[in-house]
Amino acid sequence: MDKTVHTKHGRESRAKLTLDLQEILSERKPAELEKQVSGSFNRNELEMARDLALEVKKRLGPRRISERHLPYMVRRLVEVSKEGSGVLVLGKRIVDLLPASELSQGAFDRIACGTSVKGLIPGLKAERGVGHSLIYTPTGEHWSADNITVYHVLRGLLEKRGFSLNFSWDYQNPKIREDARKAMASYLESSEDLLLNLPTIPIDRKVLREVVSNVDAWPQLKAKHALRDDPLIESKKQRGLFYRDWTKLHSGSFKDRAALVETALCLAVCKESGKPAVGLMATTGNMGASFAETVWLATHKPDGSPLYPPEQAVSVLLYGTTFNPAKKRRMLAHGAKIMEGFGTFNQAFDSLKTAIWNPPVKGAIPVWCGDTPMRVEASKVFAYELALDLVKRDESQKAQVIEYLKTGNPEHEGRRILNDVVGKLTAVLQVGNGINYAGMASGFTEMQKLGIIDSQPELIPVQPERALDIKQVHDIAASSNPAGMLQKIGLSARDGRVTYADGIDCLLPVAGHMVYQHYGRPSQKVSDEEIAKARLQLSQQEGIECEPAGAAGQAALMQEGMLSKLLANGRTVVAFITGSKKD
Repeated sequence: MDKTVHTKHGRESRAKLTLDLQEILSERKPAELEKQVSGSFNRNELEMARDLALEVKKRLGPRRISERHLPYMVRRLVEVSKEGSGVLVLGKRIVDLLPASELSQGAFDRIACGTSVKGLIPGLKAERGVGHSLIYTPTGEHWSADNITVYHVLRGLLEKRGFSLNFSWDYQNPKIREDARKAMASYLESSEDLLLNLPTIPIDRKVLREVVSNVDAWPQLKAKHALRDDPLIESKKQRGLFYRDWTKLHSGSFKDRAALVETALCLAVCKESGKPAVGLMATTGNMGASFAETVWLATHKPDGSPLYPPEQAVSVLLYGTTFNPAKKRRMLAHGAKIMEGFGTFNQAFDSLKTAIWNPPVKGAIPVWCGDTPMRVEASKVFAYELALDLVKRDESQKAQVIEYLKTGNPEHEGRRILNDVVGKLTAVLQVGNGINYAGMASGFTEMQKLGIIDSQPELIPVQPERALDIKQVHDIAASSNPAGMLQKIGLSARDGRVTYADGIDCLLPVAGHMVYQHYGRPSQKVSDEEIAKARLQLSQQEGIECEPAGAAGQAALMQEGMLSKLLANGRTVVAFITGSKKD
């Protein structure tokens, strides 16, 4: 790629860059190095460059990044770390890292997943600090097998220096706006799958359709489960209170649709590289069971024989503490391998990240699944579906909203109706790591950025009372010394388990800062006793059977007359139920 297309200053001398990093990679002391490369690096930068170079060299080796290219990449890592922002470009034949200052004026802010900026292949946009993001395109058509590994290593190096990861879209793009409205109208009119049709789901659409078609082909699954249509049920006792009953989905949890997207990601990697893939995931139970089952259904025929040749095989490796026996049986029954026994979920999560750098399955490309931005993006569909399912309850309103979505007329009555439905909504959603909450909140925010709605709902995050509150997690992420803050609040002194509700048994929610950023409110905390009481109430009064984690939202609504106050204020209240009783 010719960088002069999109850089402001042009390419620096390759020879000088190579000389600098050859010095850094030598065994000389930093003081000697500083003298040798005066004007290029200061002492701290030399130390960081050496660390980066040694780690890149160790993790990747010359086959993925040549000795000639290594000095260039490491210098770029130093520059991006200094500036706090940049773009990682990963194409079939290109690996490049650009500091934001080298992009033409305004280009950095316009880079979005699925778009190009003056010839720049869509890549990864890195920013450090509160509200930071990394944007990348993990779809098969852009990624070679080697670049998957390069991405995971460079992502880890950036994360160690305070960067995080997320997607971005060009919401002003007329086609994206029109396609989003069309997808919503088709969902209302003929129940077409939003996951397949939304233009802002960052996956190879052809592969996703293939995965969904493979899952749909299982007749025994259709006979017993809803594949995507999870019912919205009005309470038998309280008008205006609804339950999203995710226990009807094939794994019994709300993880299934995101699992379809992650399965498609793994399969896209196989098709692109001609090598098998292994999906790695840290999980408290539901997400892992759902992912293992979805991968099995999508890659096997109903008679159990494989659909794809060995070079396109997708395997699953799950990391966790001690898995719920029922969920563990489902994981193993669908071919997953498990690594359990970690003291906390966060220890399991750290072990997964190490495995990404050191592939645990020989010959297979590791693909990071689970609590990642890909799942956040897939979970946006929950927001779209919830708003439209509430609209569906009134046929006349439904017709008006369909007409508005088809025309895009901002003065249409259907827009007012949709705004009213969303604006009156209060949803309580249990938070383990917070990925699904972040996804739903992102979905509503996205609808607003697309110009489809103006209003926003009230989303209430619910955590176990002993978990670290999302407000604290946000403050930690924003600090200059996260490790010191964790030690200060005494996190290391706590034991690993925070609740008997294993589905939300997360001491330190990895997406807690994202959850807090959406609406700036701490979590509603619930005790194990309140969860048990709410679970019994759901069973006895509503006829809904669920696992303990699925009753956390109901437990929050039962606190201090919260539900009564919300209903009295004209709110439409939705609680989310997940996990069958056997779990």
